[in-house]
Amino acid sequence: MLQKRDHSFDLLRIFCSFSVVCVHTTPMFSTYVTLNAGAFQNYLSLFIESFMRVGLPILVMISGILLLNRDVKDVSAFYKKRFIIILVPFLIIAPMHYVIVSHWTHAQITADDFLSRLLNSTGISIHFWFVYVIVGIYIVSPMFSVMVHKLDSTRAWTIIKIVAFTLIYNDYFSGAISGLQIPNFGVWLIYFIMGGLLTKVRIPRKVAWCTLSVGYFSTILIYWLHVNHYLSSSMGMFDSGFNMFLFSTSIVYLFMSADFKPGERVGNRLRFISTNTYVLYLIHVAVQITLAQFIATDWLIGNVFSFTLTFSTLIFTLSLAIAIILNKLIFNRITSFITDFDFYRFYSRKGAES
Repeated sequence: MLQKRDHSFDLLRIFCSFSVVCVHTTPMFSTYVTLNAGAFQNYLSLFIESFMRVGLPILVMISGILLLNRDVKDVSAFYKKRFIIILVPFLIIAPMHYVIVSHWTHAQITADDFLSRLLNSTGISIHFWFVYVIVGIYIVSPMFSVMVHKLDSTRAWTIIKIVAFTLIYNDYFSGAISGLQIPNFGVWLIYFIMGGLLTKVRIPRKVAWCTLSVGYFSTILIYWLHVNHYLSSSMGMFDSGFNMFLFSTSIVYLFMSADFKPGERVGNRLRFISTNTYVLYLIHVAVQITLAQFIATDWLIGNVFSFTLTFSTLIFTLSLAIAIILNKLIFNRITSFITDFDFYRFYSRKGAES
């Protein structure tokens, strides 16, 4: 099943990458309502942001789908491959981002400041937290791969129900029963595991469409109630909330179960774009901040949809072009060299020479 759905995941990864760009481009509904753009524009902002927030949970689930359904026999090789792919681009782009943003914000640039910020997941940029989360998930991934890899449908459904109950209790009823504490495994690890579990179960597509609708409109409702002070808590609406759990898992399942068979040319292009989305994610905020220095953004008031679509497409396209260039000229060469380099033989030779 997974082999037949590779292009579905490519398409889904591209969509999610675009949605993340939209989240960082479109004005937040909670802020937009203060700009006197009118009721229609306010609700349009609410619907757009609520929909685009689904991107990151899905990206984490895609990783779970691809990594938890394989038997990891060589853990060291797994770590080497995954960490090289994740860390090499990050450790090069992070200082680039730091310098670019510091230049535009007229902040002082020092090595000590950069290194201290590097030790904080959001110190250099608020969107870099995702890298730190993925690294942590990859560390424990082989352990969960052993657990998920050979699960049958019945056991997978049992785990999904327990996960759903845990999210509901911890987000909405925590403390209702004195002394009852359900361990929290971390929302992003849960999404990662859910990716692996979804490949084990079968859900009628009509049911998946219904849960998608419930999840999306629940997200809209909770966000609206929170902004208008009917709810004191956001109830984890964009990550751990059960609304986002339903919304994101439903989209992933619908893509997985779709009979999506593009032609070879289209499939190759989707795969090519998909392989560049990680670097695109890393650089898109710096691209956005740079473009904002030269392009007027005040026209977003009263034009939230056209602004989001136009500016997000521009940032996505430019970031993709830069990502392709960086991957081709720098990152692919470095990662290939490190991956193929035999560190054991190198240090053995050094030891013999000494």
